[in-house]
Amino acid sequence: MKAAHKFLITCCVAGIYACGFFTAWLVKERRVQTIITTPSGARSTNRAAAEVLGEMRAHLLLTDDQVAKLEPLLNEWEKRVTRIDERRLAEKLDLFRELIPDLRTHLTSEQQVIFDDVAERVASKQRRLH
Repeated sequence: MKAAHKFLITCCVAGIYACGFFTAWLVKERRVQTIITTPSGARSTNRAAAEVLGEMRAHLLLTDDQVAKLEPLLNEWEKRVTRIDERRLAEKLDLFRELIPDLRTHLTSEQQVIFDDVAERVASKQRRLH
């Protein structure tokens, strides 16, 4: 895979983690009342799942079959995330880490190598921040 693709995938995964940290900062600063949860009875718009899938689709050049298999996984991840209190950002990140093996099963071996490399670099940066 070209260096440009690796860079784009790195940006995609870094963006996912950055969104989580930014959300925690907003909640901590009480700049918003709710970030990820929806009001009771309201339907989730699946924005987070759609954004992640859109980035994966664009940068990993996923096939329609891969998208069809990954979309329900990401939607379920998003539903689980919305159930977690905003103060529990670490658990949300753990949920995404638990999702990674399921996501990998629907990627080609070439895509898996890139995905793993990027995910490890982002996780390493995250450990240094804490």
